[in-house]
Amino acid sequence: MKTLTTDQINQLFKFCEKHCVRYYDVQVELVDHLASDIEHQLAENPNISFDEALQKVYKSFGATGFGRYISEKDKHFRKKITTERRKILFSFFTPPKIILTIGILLLILYPFITHKYVVIKPLAIGLAGIGSILMFISIIYWARKRKKMNSNRKLWILENGVIVNGSVCAAAFNANIQLMLHLKDFNSSSFQFWYCIALILTNYLAILVVIANNQQSKKLREYALRTYPEAFDKISVRP
Repeated sequence: MKTLTTDQINQLFKFCEKHCVRYYDVQVELVDHLASDIEHQLAENPNISFDEALQKVYKSFGATGFGRYISEKDKHFRKKITTERRKILFSFFTPPKIILTIGILLLILYPFITHKYVVIKPLAIGLAGIGSILMFISIIYWARKRKKMNSNRKLWILENGVIVNGSVCAAAFNANIQLMLHLKDFNSSSFQFWYCIALILTNYLAILVVIANNQQSKKLREYALRTYPEAFDKISVRP
């Protein structure tokens, strides 16, 4: 089977850019797919040109072009990143981390265990305040990190990882603020007590999510460096 030349491969990269595929890692996958199908077309019909084979292959993507492919990739990635974050969170509840996790939870819930309910509300508000500050800092961190992603070859896996992590922190921050604002609206002491317990546990989990986001981001970058090293080299040239 005839393989494509370097110039033809570069044409495929430009073709992807022309059709609004701006992320390098997505381009690499699409170019690999396009090149394989074009080579197959040229092998079956040697009389057609490269451009004709390209247009024929592109039509096979349907009316939306690369849109459906990117949409499915986005859905798959978000599912994968959620699964990965869940694994990291569950790791806090496995030996030996489970000992530290239980210890911290017992310390946080000490007023409940000793029935010293009088300090449960300040404790809940204090932890909620710490959690809110941490989540707010995380939101700024992810926003600035996304802004700095201005390399000559943007990677979809990194930028979308940042977007997902930032969105999770923003949602947790908003939920936390709402819980704190509604705490003063209820006069029932028993309700406030359980509300405070929920606030404590929610913030504890939110803090673990922030930690999981950071660990996950590190893993994604390590994967990107291994898989697309040329994307981190501003003077590199496409193959």
